[in-house]
This record gives sequence, C-alpha cells and structure tokens, in this order.
Amino acid sequence: MNKPIGIILLALLGYACERPDQTTPETASATETLILVQANDFTINALHGQTGQLTWSLPLRYDLTYSSAPSQLGRYTIADKKIFYYAKPDLIGLKNWGDTTALFASQPAVNQLGSINAVTGQAMPATALKISPGFQLPCANNDYSCTYARYYYWLGVNQGVAILESVQTSGLPLHFDRKLLAINTESGTVLWTFKVDSDNPTATIDNGRVYIGDTHKSYVIDLKSGSKIQEYAIGGIIPPFTANLFFKPLDAWEVVVADAQTGAVKWRTQLGNPLKDLAIGNGLVLTKVEDRNLIQARDATTGTVKWSFSDNTSGGFISLQLVNNTLYTMSQTRRVYAIDLDTGALKWKTVQYGAPDIQAKSTMIYMMQTGHQLLGLNPATGEQVWERFFMRDSPAKTIQNFAVFNHSELDF
Repeated sequence: MNKPIGIILLALLGYACERPDQTTPETASATETLILVQANDFTINALHGQTGQLTWSLPLRYDLTYSSAPSQLGRYTIADKKIFYYAKPDLIGLKNWGDTTALFASQPAVNQLGSINAVTGQAMPATALKISPGFQLPCANNDYSCTYARYYYWLGVNQGVAILESVQTSGLPLHFDRKLLAINTESGTVLWTFKVDSDNPTATIDNGRVYIGDTHKSYVIDLKSGSKIQEYAIGGIIPPFTANLFFKPLDAWEVVVADAQTGAVKWRTQLGNPLKDLAIGNGLVLTKVEDRNLIQARDATTGTVKWSFSDNTSGGFISLQLVNNTLYTMSQTRRVYAIDLDTGALKWKTVQYGAPDIQAKSTMIYMMQTGHQLLGLNPATGEQVWERFFMRDSPAKTIQNFAVFNHSELDF
C-alpha cells in the first residue's frame, strides 16, 4: 500500500522550542543506559537507566518523517552517538481552486537535519539539506488534471551520511517516482541517488555499506560513492549482515535465509503476519507461530527447529528481543517472559501487566505499565526495580514511545 497521498494535503510545522534548564548527569559507566521518552506534549525526555530519574527534558515540536532505522525513537534516530531528527519545511501555502485544494511552496523550502546533545539535551545547530523544495505545483490554476508534489521520508543516518527516500508524484492517475538520497550530514549536499520501486523500502548502514531492501530485490551499495556492490533477487534484506543473509520480503509473509556470496536460498519459513517481529542472533532465527501461541528457534544456517516454547496463558507473543543468552518477549496478556536461548526453558515471567512494547538491555528490562508509567525490571528475576510516573510532571502527560541506549551508543 502506498504511503498516504493525504500527506501532500497537510500543512507541515517545523520549529524547535527553547530548551529549559537542564541538570548535568554524572559520568556514565560502560554498562549504563539512557532512556529517551517521546511524550504527547512534544517533549523528548531523558531518564537515567538505572534509577528512572529525569536527566533532562527538551521541548521540540515539528513535523517529522517516518524512520525505519534499526535504532530509533519514534521519529528520532540514534547514530554517531547523537540524537538526530529531520525537520520538514514550514513554508507551505494553501490555495483553493473551486473544489480542488492544493499545496504549493510559496518560497524555496529548507529541509533541515538537526541533532541533540545526549548529555545536556541541547539542540545543536541544524544543517540545511541542499535538496529540492518539499512541494511544487507548476500547473495552471484551472488545470485540475495536473498534480505534482515531492516529499521525503527519513530511513536512517550513520557514519556521517543520512539516507532519505524521495517520492515524487505527478499526473492523474498518479505516477510515482521513488529514489533514495544519500546526504552528507555536515554539508547537507547530496552524495548520490538510487532508484527504488517500493513505497516502503529499508536502508541500513553497516560497515561502510548501505543494505537496501526493495520490493523484489535487495542491494548492497557503497556508502560514500553509491556504487552497487551486489544485488540479490529477494526483497527486504534485514540485519545482521553475515555469511548468512536474512530477508523479510515486503510482498510475502516469510523469512528467507540465503548465502551472502551467491544469493542461493538455504531455507525459508512462513510468518503468521508480515508485520510481526522476528529475532536473529546467537546462531538462531526466532519466529512466532501465531495460531499456536508458539515461539520457534531455528538454526540460522539450516533452518532446523532447535526448540519451541509455548504458554497456554500467553494468548500469543508480541515482541522478541535477544540479550546475551536470553530471549525476552511480551505476551498478548501483557506479561514479560525470559527464556533460555540454549534450551527454550522459561527463566521467569512477570506478574505485572504492561503495554505492548518492552526494551531489553543487559542491566535492566524496561516496560510501560500505563501511558503514564515506565518500569525498570531486574533482568535476572523480572522483579521491579523502579517506576516513573509522568503524570507527576503533568496530569495530561503520556508516553508516546520510548527507546533505551547503551553508553556505547550515545556520548553521555
């Protein structure tokens, strides 16, 4: 399904609010974590991972693009030890032509790539991206058959390069022209472009390469030059990128494992839902069998089932996260489970009910219990260590989403 065409009928808001007074955190240890919480009051909030105490809160309000980066906080993304955001222009005018409403750029638009200092919460100076205006409409006022627009979606940023998808529409019926743009995060200049077919491609930057998952094919691109290194006849490539490559095709409900050198398929298995999670690590591919409330662990090279886990009271499982030698997952009944990766044996499950999302790290498991409440759980036992009520800050303040990062991922 195409990204909503209605996007071109929305006015975009793009401004950053002034930063409030901050507190300076203590020096972090190697295992310390920082929790970034996006709230409904247009703030991004940093919490100390071991205590849940608020470190800083930054009001930041603008219209943001979709992000499918591996490390992401809603519409923020983490890379190069910074918190990046992509702000669209606010230079959009509105004009009515009879029953036709259209948006146009009243003057050259400025798309900006900004970053936030994770230590203080200070918004750093943004880089103006040297790309075309977000919207154009070079049509006569009475030409109802003429439409033209261009807009951008953020896919990821790493190693000094941001990857955006550019989508251009024209004509009736609409014709779509899609391509990826690689942009230098310091200068804002376009390094290279790459044409894609999918309305929802993936782009992952890893070790100087960009792995692009299109609808029917996947590509390996040199990050700096944009030259094509390799092409696979399977869409939807996903990390990790090893001797075995993993694909989650955009047009099929399955996971496919292929040889990285030849692209030859080693094995494949069906997924109950293309949007549902799978986890890859420790030589295993873990998938959920929805109709049997089951988790299966398969050998990553052969596809052989190593073990299965089920719980009749679970109602099915929602997310799968691997940390060290443990699988952490949440059930439809909103309990957190810890499962031994070697044997599939249950280590513990919580008595608390939570919201669907959990974030697992080696030193703490994080979960929402309500829209106002965030909990930290002991990863060895599942017992609650701390809780943070956001309604103490403001009765109307709720958590939209959150993400947790290690000291190695952010400079804090």
